[in-house]
Amino acid sequence: MLYAIALSQLKGVGLSTAKKLLELTEGDAKALFITDVKEFNLSNVHFKKILSRKSKDEALYLAEQELNFIHKNDITPLYFKNKDYPSRLIECKGAPIILYQKGKTNLNPLRAISIVGTRQPSQQGIDTTKMLVKEIARSFPDTLIVSGLAYGIDITAHKAALFHHLPTVAVLGHGMQMLYPAIHRSIAKRIINEQGALVTQYSSKTKVVPQNFIERNTIVATIADATLVVESKEKGGAMATAYLANSYNRDVLTVPGSIYSENSKGCNALIKKQIAALIENVDDIAYALGWEAKGKPIQQNLLFDLSIVEQKITSLLQQKGKMSLDAICSELQTSTSELLPVITQLEFKDLILAHPGKFYSLKK
Repeated sequence: MLYAIALSQLKGVGLSTAKKLLELTEGDAKALFITDVKEFNLSNVHFKKILSRKSKDEALYLAEQELNFIHKNDITPLYFKNKDYPSRLIECKGAPIILYQKGKTNLNPLRAISIVGTRQPSQQGIDTTKMLVKEIARSFPDTLIVSGLAYGIDITAHKAALFHHLPTVAVLGHGMQMLYPAIHRSIAKRIINEQGALVTQYSSKTKVVPQNFIERNTIVATIADATLVVESKEKGGAMATAYLANSYNRDVLTVPGSIYSENSKGCNALIKKQIAALIENVDDIAYALGWEAKGKPIQQNLLFDLSIVEQKITSLLQQKGKMSLDAICSELQTSTSELLPVITQLEFKDLILAHPGKFYSLKK
């Protein structure tokens, strides 16, 4: 893990560049650091600079410090090639090379939803958040609730998840050496102790700076199946997260509000622009995301007149809910070219729904 962390500490190296560098060593991060740059016969000047001895030594020094910190503080580093790394996140451009996790929850659950909103919600916004989380817990008790531990809707969603015994993940915009806002430390401890987790893409000493929270919002938007906005002005972090989710072909959901309320202008705008589905209750969420209530049997008509591959696809969607085409191909170990015609046939048979970004779910 030392070399994986060191890879993330190389200056100017994101996931895309990391993958290209790893092609030089057949995926071996250690080999990148122990092999002299001259042996790679690089023509790329930028890569030569990244893999210079000075650059690699600095990264290894920082990685050693980070490794000591995470060992002392019971933090798990999730390398992007690790099976525990969030599969929803790895599909997205800009995913971190390493994600640090404090807590034991599964980041690859069957269902996950991010809930965000204004930091200054009305009582109605708070009550709506609590109601929706309660209904999710009742209908889909295995759902992971994701948010950003901020004031307002974020912390309300975390608290409601804890109250209803749902796992919840708080995505931080800084390193694990601190906690912001500090007033939420007690909730953060409960999250860790009650089968939830704190996660961050930042190394332990990274401080609070505005840019980090913009990057943090990308993880909030992409680590879940959908982003639900409960009260938001037309501009702000919640709206940024919604637009990010939409740009990554994730579903966006929102609760409508009064045309006279500033806290509803953002939500109403998302509906008006046809970016978000209008949500009033958990049934609306389930319909939008193609979720089936726990224990609900697959429709009988799915079993008739289906090929073996079609049965495998419908069974997979029944089990896991909405999935991307790439994820279905990976699960069934087949190529996109082979699977796409079968998917199309299932659409013609009115058995599955196509969503933006080549995502699919069973049709109710």
